[in-house]
Amino acid sequence: MKRWLALAALALLGPGALVASAKAAPAAHSPALEKALGYFAGKWTCTGGHLKQPPMTATVTWSFSPDGSLFEQHINVPESPANEGYHARNIASYDATNKRVVTVANDEYGAWTVQSTSEIGRAHV
Repeated sequence: MKRWLALAALALLGPGALVASAKAAPAAHSPALEKALGYFAGKWTCTGGHLKQPPMTATVTWSFSPDGSLFEQHINVPESPANEGYHARNIASYDATNKRVVTVANDEYGAWTVQSTSEIGRAHV
């Protein structure tokens, strides 16, 4: 339902809405975000999983956006005979006003999370 409402609103506003949002000022490089999370930049491999199930190996890739304002994480567990695989994405930014890191994450099952360094909230769609 939300998707249809968003599409209807976009249709009513017309292509000008897309142009207006495309002209927004780009975010600035965030040294605070780099200091908080820069250690994780690169490709990592880890193993874990659910209790009473075989462990899964994941590849986790962290990278900064070209302008340095966002820090993006991709989690990939390839499909195998032991598991069906898994994919998730996490994007972090720095809230300079409140001096905290804020992240938004979602996965292939529709779960999403919004977190900050001062509070944590979780909801599933």
